[in-house]
Amino acid sequence: YTVSSFANKVMARIEFFFARPKLNLFKTLYLNLRCLPLLQALRFPVHVYGALKIYSLEGAIEIEGPIRCGMIKIGLPGVSPGTSTLRKYLKLDGKIIFKGDINFFNGCSICVARGAVLSFGRETWIGDKAIIHCTKRIELGDCFHSATGLYMIDTNGHYILDIENKSIGSIAGNIFIGEYVWLGNNVSVSKSTILPAHTI
Repeated sequence: YTVSSFANKVMARIEFFFARPKLNLFKTLYLNLRCLPLLQALRFPVHVYGALKIYSLEGAIEIEGPIRCGMIKIGLPGVSPGTSTLRKYLKLDGKIIFKGDINFFNGCSICVARGAVLSFGRETWIGDKAIIHCTKRIELGDCFHSATGLYMIDTNGHYILDIENKSIGSIAGNIFIGEYVWLGNNVSVSKSTILPAHTI
């Protein structure tokens, strides 16, 4: 029993080591040096774990407040089963603002269109398999947390005709999420959403 128990614990550690995403030194170096001013980039505030598909880095990353190594983590090991091999992507043509520490768990994908602004408050956690698509403005308050499968998009992707008054509304609308907001599994947040602070 003792030998079997010991062997089981050793194998569990090995499985855990190989299943979780490792720090991707090349993508970490590339992302920091490409998107941040040199003095900030040399502190390596952004850490990338596992594979990250980069489609575009024409935009910019701005960090407000004190900068320290590893304060922004992309692709952390998730808590959901089957997330260790999830792919994540980044398409940054606009601007991302970080106001403090943030953790993106595995499988998170972010797309920021040209001229758009995506802002994250302090102590933010974005759960596994999240998709955030910003075409205008998305602003998340401090201590925003989401569970697995968040889908946040500030556009319809197409125009919609209001039949009653014969008008066509805007294709996009700002999203504002207050501080200390928790969104559960598989929540979709659409354009023009405003959530006050302390909302679950």
